[in-house]
Amino acid sequence: MPSKTRKLRQNTHGWRIVKIEGSPYERGLQHGTQLADLLALLSKNLPQIVKHEMRVSYQQYMDDVRTQIKPIFLKKCGEWVEEMNGICDGAKQRGTEIDFDTLLAWNSMQSMYSFYKKMPLTRCSAFIATGEATKTGEIVMAHNTHCDYLLAPYSKVIMYVYPERGHAFVMQTGCGLICSSMDWFICKSGIVGCETTIGGFIKHPTFGIPYFARIRECMQYGNSLDQYVEIMQRENAGDYASCWQFGDLNTGEILLLELGKEEVNVERTRNGIFYGMNTVLDPKIREKETNDTSLLDLKTSSGSRNVRLQYLLYEKYYGKLDTKTAMKIIADHYDTFMGRVRKGARTICKHVEVEGEKTRRRPYSHYGAIDGKAVDAKMARKMEFMGRWGSSCGRTFTIGKYVKLHPEYKKTAHLLEDFKPRPWVHISEKIATKKIEP
Repeated sequence: MPSKTRKLRQNTHGWRIVKIEGSPYERGLQHGTQLADLLALLSKNLPQIVKHEMRVSYQQYMDDVRTQIKPIFLKKCGEWVEEMNGICDGAKQRGTEIDFDTLLAWNSMQSMYSFYKKMPLTRCSAFIATGEATKTGEIVMAHNTHCDYLLAPYSKVIMYVYPERGHAFVMQTGCGLICSSMDWFICKSGIVGCETTIGGFIKHPTFGIPYFARIRECMQYGNSLDQYVEIMQRENAGDYASCWQFGDLNTGEILLLELGKEEVNVERTRNGIFYGMNTVLDPKIREKETNDTSLLDLKTSSGSRNVRLQYLLYEKYYGKLDTKTAMKIIADHYDTFMGRVRKGARTICKHVEVEGEKTRRRPYSHYGAIDGKAVDAKMARKMEFMGRWGSSCGRTFTIGKYVKLHPEYKKTAHLLEDFKPRPWVHISEKIATKKIEP
């Protein structure tokens, strides 16, 4: 039986805009049919992505997901199981074969980084502000995703979700995912959220309910910031240690949740700012669950961004924060260590592909910011936001030129895609595409 969908114009300055609705299986069916082309590409390339990201064989990775995550996921996450089965069937209707275990393995990648590497992948710059810090006194939030560019082709999806039970929401996500994974979402409940990982996390996960199932439950069923904190801690696996930034449009309150494994830090305010740059702020979590020393080390990415965000948020733009200033901040290229504007690994809009220094990654790695998002309370109440695909600054990245300059990355070039200069666009169900420059 063909799936129902409400038609949206899917391609908008690089973004893929889709809408799904109804029961878990119906939602999945619509997801699979609309994103079948991306799912086909994912199915083909996932073994190489896993090998590149995890440094283990695909067979080993699949065996570990089946052992570590699948049993509890099947037992305790029935709604998401139904949705994923629908995704598989929807893709099949369009000629793409992708099975449940492959989708589960894809959804589990963030959870499995620390299983293999002792510490999760460090990614993202973000902030959330309210009260006197913002121009209107209401919430402003911004975020960009830092990742390997081989993940970018699957991460350009904006998904509007209207479930038969729970709250509607919009999220940036990837094909086949049941949560955001880029961790940017706006919910009809009035809760908005984003996240940056905690760098240097050394605790090995003991799998309970995986992170992606917990944050999806928050988005669809969470009614308050208290419920978000409770759900994220419930059977926490320690599988994706993160600095979560949540806001409640109904009250103007924002909340910082630094979630380790055994340790947790919760801070909340109606007048202030929380931000993330991949190092934990709470000294207890830093001492007990990380080996991170980068907080004030300007030579590191986290330390440099920490100082820069402090300046931009608390000095230059304090009291002036809105979507336009947020877009400027999240696209910032000031290297605090070097004391000048330069694209590189230490900037809020990260560009390791042009970084000749050895940082936590090899010089010139195809890694950095692949997007930018900003929202204020007025937009968020309509589940709208400003988004830019390709990077927060709109730079050009051409695979042919990149490989010519750095032939050592030729083996992974086929997994990448070009980033064209893109404008900031107003993301909504109506897909307003008016160019708005910060």
